[in-house]
Amino acid sequence: MIPGKRARKRLDALACIPAFLPDGWCQLKGYYRAIAAHQAAPYGNLIISKGDVLQAETRPSEWPGWVWVTTSNQVSGWMPLAYLDPDGAAWRAVCDYRDVELSVQPADTLEVLYTQDQWAWCQPAQGEPGWVPLAVLERLNT
Repeated sequence: MIPGKRARKRLDALACIPAFLPDGWCQLKGYYRAIAAHQAAPYGNLIISKGDVLQAETRPSEWPGWVWVTTSNQVSGWMPLAYLDPDGAAWRAVCDYRDVELSVQPADTLEVLYTQDQWAWCQPAQGEPGWVPLAVLERLNT
């Protein structure tokens, strides 16, 4: 049986979930509503494969547990430190990762698939999955 469009979207969203549970991982799966607007950052081109070697640096941020990484192709973005292992002077990705961030408006409904260091990887009702700060989400009673 070929999965329908909604099922294919869900499979694509789940493909980005790490196959391991790193330190700092917290499972708060379920449906949530945005209680405040959040505008996605203007970047979002970082696509990391497990085993990629990266340069990482700590930058001032309101989000502890996240570091600024740069790929060998000079593409940069934020990534959870828990998804990296030291490899000499560089860092190696321990799982696939994308830095796609979602813009949300109050009352938007999202399915939270997993959380990491104050952010949630979400599947919106329409569109592609991405990261949203947990601070702008409220769990729905289902």
